[in-house]
Parts: sequence; C-alpha cells; structure tokens
Amino acid sequence: MDAAALGAILEAQERRHQEGMATMMEQMHAMFLEANRGGPATEPTPPLPKIRMVKMSLEDDPEAYLVAFERQATAAQWPRDWWATQLGPNLIGEAQAAYQALTNEDALNYDRVRQAILQRLDITEETHRCRFREYQRPPGLRPRVVAQQLVDHVTRWLCPGTNSAEQVTELIAIEQFVKVLGPDTRNWVSRHRPTTLEAAVRLAEGFEDALPAAPVVAPPAPASNRPRAATPPPPPRVTPTAHGPALQRHPMGGLPPTQWRARATPSGVRAEYPSPLPNRQRDTQAPWAPFRPTCYRCQEVGHLARNCPAAMECGVTSHYVLTAPEEQEDGRL
Repeated sequence: MDAAALGAILEAQERRHQEGMATMMEQMHAMFLEANRGGPATEPTPPLPKIRMVKMSLEDDPEAYLVAFERQATAAQWPRDWWATQLGPNLIGEAQAAYQALTNEDALNYDRVRQAILQRLDITEETHRCRFREYQRPPGLRPRVVAQQLVDHVTRWLCPGTNSAEQVTELIAIEQFVKVLGPDTRNWVSRHRPTTLEAAVRLAEGFEDALPAAPVVAPPAPASNRPRAATPPPPPRVTPTAHGPALQRHPMGGLPPTQWRARATPSGVRAEYPSPLPNRQRDTQAPWAPFRPTCYRCQEVGHLARNCPAAMECGVTSHYVLTAPEEQEDGRL
C-alpha cells in the first residue's frame, strides 16, 4: 500500500469522527433544552411573511373586500386573533362606522366585526335572495358571467357549505310560504326574518289572530225569494186648465182685477234663427218647424195675448162694475 492510499484512508476516518462528534453535540443540546423547558424540543417558528393590506375604497364591494382579506390572512398564516386588528385600520365609510361602534372586546373578535359590518350595510341572506330573484341580465354581459353571478347570489343565500340539505330545503319552503301570504301578513313575517318554517308559521298565525274579526255577511237571497220593494205611490198629477189656475170670484160680484206678473219675452224674440247659409247648404238643412206663438199672459201655446180667453174678462170692466153700480141701473152703459 502506497502513501497516497494510506492518506486517503486516514482522511476518511477523520471525517467520520468529526461527523459523529457533531451528531453527539446536537443530541446533547436537544437533551439540555428538553430538560430546561420540561417538554420536547421544537424547531424555531419561521417569521411570518410581511403582506401589505390594501385599504378599502368607495368603489369596492364590502363583502368582496372581506372575502379577499380572509384569503390573504389565511395565506399569510396570521393567527385568527390578529384578523380584527389588521382589518380595522383599513375600513372606510359605513364599514368603519360599524367597527367603531363595537366595544373593545367585540372589536378583537373578527367574526363579530364581520357580522356588524354586514348588518350595517344591510348585506344578509335575504339581500342575496332578492338579488337572485330580481336579477336582470345587463346588456352586453356574456352568458358565463351571468351564470357566475347567479350562482354567487344563490350560494350566499342558501350557504350550502354551512347548511345541510334539510336546511336548504327549509329555506326554499319559507320563501314560498311567505310569498303566498296576504300583503300585511307577508310584511310582518318578512320583517322578523324567520330562519325556520315553524317560526314563520307562528309569526303568521300570531299576526292573523290579532286582527279584528271580519263581519259575517249573509249571502244574497235568490231572486225568487227576495221580498219585493214597496213601490212608492205616484205623485198627484195636476192637470192645468186652459186659463191657468182657477180664479176666485169677488165677494161683491164679478172677477177680481188681474194681478201683475212678470211679462215673458215674446216668442218671436226667444226663437233662435240660424245664421244665413249658402243655397247649397240651405238645401241640405232640415226643414223649419212651423211657428207656434206663445201667449205671454197665460203661457199657453197656440194664440197671442190679444186673443187670450183669459183677457176677455178685462180688469177694467170688473173695476167698473164694482165702482159704478148706479150708472148700470140708469142704463148709461
């Protein structure tokens, strides 16, 4: 064996000796740490990665921002106790007001902070249910995006990852039950947002039982059995005389003088004559009705005042008969 081969063997032995010494020192160090801490030695925890949080803006969807924050905190391996303190300084607007209104104890709990923000912004399962039912396709939006938005709304409404199949079925049954109720009962039940069908039924029954009972209206009787209404007697028919109302005789004989009354406008003035028309248009008009005069004394149609029968007994003659009976006896008249 030459000197080169002997040197290589000695060098390999020395290397194995050093490795053995290093392994022994590590084992002794681990035993020392275990004895001082009272438990098994653990490797040092590596430092958490530094991630810069993006502050919320007015254009951000609050619910989408919270989902992004949760995914970022999970990727950074932050303890859940840190989440609320890391989220608070990055909120703005109504979300920040909801965080500020919490107590110091609730502000350290991320689940309570998230619930307060969503309630302040009125983002609940009912909100996603309404959005799912009232969804309209925006113009120019691709069908795949429309389907994704619908799935997102129905998932946040029914929460299939949290609720079981029976709970999902009950949520759909509650929606249909509330839909078939009356307007007032529907508003009352929807305002309380029941989570079970039994709670919705109790709310509906309690509201309807509190309403005043409606009066019972009897159905109308058949036409053959209905009592006939009494027909009122016809009003007395007054037949005017040819000379108007009956004239009373004067106690001294003869007729009293005719009382003054307002004179009516002559019939010729009361008539409305059409405007003159051309010959062609005049021929197409209906023929004129015959003119019938009206007496302004007795208001009868067919004679004038000078031919009125009531005027035959003149008031002057009656006055003369009453004031000069002596002249009648002498034969002067």
